[in-house]
Amino acid sequence: MVELLYDVLENTSIAISIVPLVILIVRWKRAKALSAWLFLTLLIIDLLTELSTLILAWNQINNLFIWHIHAIFFSILLLLIYRTYLRSNISSFTLLIPNIIVCISGLLEAFLNQGYLRANTITYLMLCSQAILYSQLLFSSLINDRQMKDLTRSSEFWINAGMLFSFGTTMCLTLFENYIFEINTELMYYTWSIQLVANIIFHLVLARGIWLMRRT
Repeated sequence: MVELLYDVLENTSIAISIVPLVILIVRWKRAKALSAWLFLTLLIIDLLTELSTLILAWNQINNLFIWHIHAIFFSILLLLIYRTYLRSNISSFTLLIPNIIVCISGLLEAFLNQGYLRANTITYLMLCSQAILYSQLLFSSLINDRQMKDLTRSSEFWINAGMLFSFGTTMCLTLFENYIFEINTELMYYTWSIQLVANIIFHLVLARGIWLMRRT
């Protein structure tokens, strides 16, 4: 029963991840060119990662190396996206430091002792920390922006809320993943299911943010 629920959530997660991509294409002319291209790249990488890991799992092939690549690319995209949002509020060097840490951690975990065949736990924790830091900085900037009267009408607010929720959930699950695995391997289906639900919510909230994108 738990495995069936997981399979349903996994397929639903992949299907929902297409929603913000479709909305981005529909609203392309209304969005800033740079933001549109960055989110297009992020969503395509996200979708390809989901599909490729699923296909490899079906064929009983180790798919963990894909998550090493995903973490590094996602970290770089987070840096580029948040630089466009925080350009006037914080130095580029401050935003660059977390990205450098994630990339170095990802490369070390990938190439030391064939780490690419194991889960890159440390790197994903660093990636979650990077996303949470960026989102906190942006929320602080939005709250202090006196010209913004209604945050719920802001594209940045919804995108940022989705990022904070998704990576906050991932960090909590990753911290307890090894402990849960040692107690009962079947419990992992519950944690993975929670992660899939978080992924579904993330893409729906992200779709809302993309819908509200404006050139001005």
